[in-house]
Amino acid sequence: TMAMNRYKANELLNAASMLNVIALAQGSAEGTSYANLVDNSKVAGVDASKITVAAGNKVVVETGDEDICTTMNNISSKVTCDTTVKGKATIDFSTSTTTGTGS
Repeated sequence: TMAMNRYKANELLNAASMLNVIALAQGSAEGTSYANLVDNSKVAGVDASKITVAAGNKVVVETGDEDICTTMNNISSKVTCDTTVKGKATIDFSTSTTTGTGS
């Protein structure tokens, strides 16, 4: 179960990241879903219309599964789980983390 949750969480984070890049490139409006931009009805068992662009360079993922939301949060510090809606997470792409010292 833990391995499957990790797989689903990684797939959802990847889809959210792709949606964010596509939305920025196309100037997509808030509320645009992954299903609107990519020919895909589901991502890791989650309806692709439940992965949507939010204000402030964020993407909202509604999994309906608290364990997957928690796993996404454990994988990425950019994920915040909504405590009022089961399995709803917001991924904030406006913050970036940099490693290394550069040249």
